[in-house]
Order: sequence, then C-alpha cells, then structure tokens
Amino acid sequence: MANYCRQFEEQIARKYGDTIAVAATDWTRSYNGTSAIGNLLCDLLRTAYSADFAIVNSGGIRKDIPAGPVRKLDIVELLPFVNSVTAFDATGAELQIFAERQAAAQMSGKQETLQMSGIEISYVNDQGTARDIVPLV
Repeated sequence: MANYCRQFEEQIARKYGDTIAVAATDWTRSYNGTSAIGNLLCDLLRTAYSADFAIVNSGGIRKDIPAGPVRKLDIVELLPFVNSVTAFDATGAELQIFAERQAAAQMSGKQETLQMSGIEISYVNDQGTARDIVPLV
C-alpha cells in the first residue's frame, strides 16, 4: 500500500511541487476577522476583474501559508474548492446593510466575517472604542 501511495505522492510533487513565490512572513487566515491572506485574495480578484470592491467567504480559505517557499500545492490547499466569481451591481443602501452585518459579525466574534478589498468599515464597539475592520486599499 505504501508503494501504491508513493506513486501518487510523486505525481503530485511533479505537478504541484514547484516553488512559485516566497512568503516573507507567516500568512494566517481568520474566520472571525479579516486577514492578510484574505485581503490579498480580494486584492487579486479586484484587480483581475477591475471591480470597485471584492469579498471572499472566510470559510473557503483553508490553509495558512508559513514564511518561506510557496508551492503550487500550497495554493491548491489554500483554495481547495471549485468556486465561481460573481460580478454584481450594488446600491449605496445595499452596501450600508453589508457594512452593518460585517461590523456586527466582527464585533460578536462569529465566524461570519468576510474578507474584503476596496471597502472601509469603521464602527464603535460596546466599550466605545472605534475600530477599522479593513483599510481601503
């Protein structure tokens, strides 16, 4: 069985083992707040689709990237699902509702926070402390 599995490991290493980047620091994901990895993914989507903003479900990001070499396999493990990109128009009122739900999710610590780019949301928590969820990039 070990020999049989090793054949697949070798095929995977040939196809996905190449280093494609080097991470200068650890990039960790977060399900109840924004993260550098989530912001990067949203920045890339925003650029690729010339969008005003981009959002990504935090639960779809499934791997942290440690500092050091980044392989193709790391990206496949980071985003293991076959997802689609959906472009849509949003009104100011709809963005206001989104911002309120995003702030509520982050303040409560629920795992409902979305990763974002191109949107700046500031709120005041129960202790009266102002917080920025994500800076406008």
